[in-house]
Amino acid sequence: MTQSHIDRLIKLYRTALKILVISTGLKLISIIAELLTTTYIPFLVGGGVFSPSVTLVGDALAWPGILWLYKRAQSLKSLDDEKAATVYRSMWGFQLIIGTFVTLGAIAMIPGSVFALQMGVPGLAILLPIFGGAWIFSQARKINQEIVAGRQQVETNAEPTPNPYLKTQADSASKDANSRNAGILLLVGAALMLVINVFTEFALVNDLRNTPEFFGPDSRMGYVSWSIGYAGVADVLFFGTLGIAVLVMALVARKRMAKSRFIAIVVVSVLQLALFSGSLAPTIAKALGPSQIANNLQGQADDASVTIKYLQSIDPPAGFEGSLAEPFAEETNLQWGLSANTGAEAPIREKCTAVVEYAFGLGATDWMRKDTRETGKVADQAATIQACEQVLDGYPRLKVKRFSTYSDSFVMGGIANFEPSSPLTFDLMLMNTDPKSEKPNTFSFELYISTAYGMDPVLRDGDLSLGTVEVNELLNIIGQARLANPDRNPTDPAFMREILATYKYDLKLKLFESKPGVADRIELTDSDNFHMCLSVEPWDEKKMAQEDPGWGYGLAGMYEKLSELNGFGNYKEGSCKG
Repeated sequence: MTQSHIDRLIKLYRTALKILVISTGLKLISIIAELLTTTYIPFLVGGGVFSPSVTLVGDALAWPGILWLYKRAQSLKSLDDEKAATVYRSMWGFQLIIGTFVTLGAIAMIPGSVFALQMGVPGLAILLPIFGGAWIFSQARKINQEIVAGRQQVETNAEPTPNPYLKTQADSASKDANSRNAGILLLVGAALMLVINVFTEFALVNDLRNTPEFFGPDSRMGYVSWSIGYAGVADVLFFGTLGIAVLVMALVARKRMAKSRFIAIVVVSVLQLALFSGSLAPTIAKALGPSQIANNLQGQADDASVTIKYLQSIDPPAGFEGSLAEPFAEETNLQWGLSANTGAEAPIREKCTAVVEYAFGLGATDWMRKDTRETGKVADQAATIQACEQVLDGYPRLKVKRFSTYSDSFVMGGIANFEPSSPLTFDLMLMNTDPKSEKPNTFSFELYISTAYGMDPVLRDGDLSLGTVEVNELLNIIGQARLANPDRNPTDPAFMREILATYKYDLKLKLFESKPGVADRIELTDSDNFHMCLSVEPWDEKKMAQEDPGWGYGLAGMYEKLSELNGFGNYKEGSCKG
């Protein structure tokens, strides 16, 4: 090893440190952008595997190794030849293991590199250390080859009259050592990919066996089809590329490794490439048959079908007609709809009484108001009917109605008192029909009866948070007031204060003017403790790409700067003050 080799090693690992500094810096920029904003910024904020908080872990692991190599390379200057050779051997052994894996990773990333670059900063922060690391390893290999060649030349010059027998023994021992070590990493890499493919296939088989519809006449895979698709794409893009790379590297290095190891690498690699993710899972799953989970789910689906058919065979609540369409299916549950169109009048008490008696007679035990989340027992029919009336009577009474409107739901649930004793949900709401429909501006009571396997039949998830309801109601009263008063300036401060005075929720609302006399922003903190500046500019059909609905408004887009905030229902987190 010459002083030139040492200088080149120091320079090489200094370059590696620079690459790592840039990579870490890019990730930190992306993380800071992610922390300072609450929205996605293209080319700056990543997501999923491109999330900087995930990829930064790789840099954290790389820093100690690169620093160790750099410091070791610097220490070579002050060591004698024998100690320097010992230190360098430890450096090269570490570099060989890590560099091989990084190079394999770079090969695997080639197909996805274009997509990664399209991510901008997060993608570049991933590609830079991987491809940079592969390049560092290639340069380190060149330097190592020169060092080894120089050492062999020195040994040759130091022995002008070598003993042929001893030289043969030394060469044989060197070849044996090479044979013992050559190809180990390739074999481990190929075996690891094969194991991952086997476990992936096992997981897909397990998922298919847990899917009851897979064993039906159509062999539908349900959500598992997505898993099989993603696994196949990942296999082609990454493991397929890596598998071919391992085979090529094994062929190039076959003379330096034991024949048995070369054969093992080829066999394992071919098996790994042949085992395409998802290719055997359906056949194996069919052969093994459905799991107990699938049998249970199929049993629930069968019971749901029996339950709905029984309900369709008996008399519905007074005045209601059942839908002739096939019941809506979701996983193992079925939903059947009934309706009662009552024309211009809405006999709420009459219909609530009919539905409460009907549900109680079929096993409903508990109820819940969707508007207030209040609960009670159906056995107290007077209180149940009163709560039902209050919910349905709260339907939106709009001054200007352009589409159908709905009340909140009144929900009852329990276990059916007939076989097969399915959990049941009864969901009742009042609809005031679209003025452009076949039966315009009429009332229709909508009852949805569902089986409720895997959920609480009454206290179901999926409802809007209170804060969302508050903001939606604020937008509704503003939109309605403007439609009902087309002759008034929609952003007149006095008019806006009149509208806000009718708001029913106990929130502190602060009206702001984006320009003098233009009151089109409201600052508030809702019950979800979200502080925002809400834009309530007049509805613009071109901007919103639709006619003003007159009801059913909700939060739209989020903006970062007040200077950019516009539209109806868009918002910025924080104050309306500039």
